[in-house]
This record gives sequence, C-alpha cells and structure tokens, in this order.
Amino acid sequence: MSTKGKSFKSTDAIRVMDDPTRDLLFRVIQYIERNPLLSFGFEFVEHTFNAAGSGQVVPHSLGFIPKDIILTSKTGSGTVTFNYSAFTKTGISVDVSAPTTIRILVGTYRSE
Repeated sequence: MSTKGKSFKSTDAIRVMDDPTRDLLFRVIQYIERNPLLSFGFEFVEHTFNAAGSGQVVPHSLGFIPKDIILTSKTGSGTVTFNYSAFTKTGISVDVSAPTTIRILVGTYRSE
C-alpha cells in the first residue's frame, strides 16, 4: 500500500483515531507483510503458445523488469525456457519447443 509515493507502515495506522478501524488496518498490514506475493507486485499471467519459437514475448503490466517467475502450470508437450536477460518493463521472453499453455506469477521478490 502506498500513499503519495511513500510506503504505508504500521506506524501510520497509529494515527487512526477510531479503534476498530485501526485494528483492521493492523491486521491488513500484517497479512500483506506475511505474503510476499502481495507486497512485492507479482502479477498472474496465463499465455498460450500456438507454435514453437524462440524469444516469444509474453506481455505483463508490472511497469518494471521482473526478476522472478513462478511457473504454476504448464500444459502441452513443449518445454519452456525463460530468457531472463531479455525481460523488459512490458514483457518476458520465452522459448517454447511445441504448442504449450503456461500459467505464471511474474514479479520480483525482495525481503525487507
């Protein structure tokens, strides 16, 4: 969560005067802090490749170059290779050997 470009921290919730609202904010903040997929901008993407190919681009809307891919599912007979060095702010580069569908989480994990 952010407000005006700065991160919303637990200490900001202390300023909330209403006890039930403050307690709810603390619970939401704790949940987000415990779940790195929520707090570090991972995006779910499903993409179908209709043919084999190298350097095929799978679009994402993160706005930054992701460093991590979590492959949650692959259907089809193709092998999948992620070309990390060719990732951009708008897409990831993938090589596939045959028609395949992938389901992935794209983002960057950071421990803070």
